[in-house]
Amino acid sequence: KHSVSCLAVDPAGSRFLVGIGPNLRFYDFSNLDSQNRTGPFKTLTIQDGYPVVDVCWSPTGDKLLVATTSVQPKILGRDGQELLQFVRGDMYVMSTNKTTGHTAAVSGG
Repeated sequence: KHSVSCLAVDPAGSRFLVGIGPNLRFYDFSNLDSQNRTGPFKTLTIQDGYPVVDVCWSPTGDKLLVATTSVQPKILGRDGQELLQFVRGDMYVMSTNKTTGHTAAVSGG
């Protein structure tokens, strides 16, 4: 079992996301009942072996940024489709100005 590492509510207030281990769970407030027996409508494994540390909605609520402990955050669509995965920087380059992408674990969005 994993603990909850992050939580984010979309700008409209109709959905929320929960990061648990390497998984991101999508919930819709309108589908929850009073006993919370309705589970997530979607569960995604973002990156195997890398727990989700932060998730942020865009101001319009159509995209979200997911940060795991890897060096490659992802941008997902509102329903979880992967739109972009950031490039991995070369961690062996002496100057970080000479590489693109993250070279260390991402800690937040």
